[in-house]
Amino acid sequence: MATYREIASAKLGRALHADEIVHHINGDHGDDRPENLMVLTSREHAAVHEREMRAAREKTARSVEWRASHPFRSPRWPFAVDYRMLPSLIDAVRVWRAECTRGEGGDDGQRRP
Repeated sequence: MATYREIASAKLGRALHADEIVHHINGDHGDDRPENLMVLTSREHAAVHEREMRAAREKTARSVEWRASHPFRSPRWPFAVDYRMLPSLIDAVRVWRAECTRGEGGDDGQRRP
């Protein structure tokens, strides 16, 4: 089986230079299809990965901003709580518990559904 460097060399129609790097576009090093390979210098390769990292950081930042502005609609709700809201959340739970215990049967301390 041909290595990814041999496949990239055949795609270019020439031998690769020692300083050329073969980059897997989709990030899967097992995917050696010619359309997934890109020959770059080390500087170009570093720039590609820097762009990928910057995009990942921006995506993460947007996700964190969204969770901060929508703390109770996040699928990871316990980890996305805006802790500045915690005192009002605790007060709301106390009111709810007080309402649950005041139901039918008097104030016996039992929670009601």
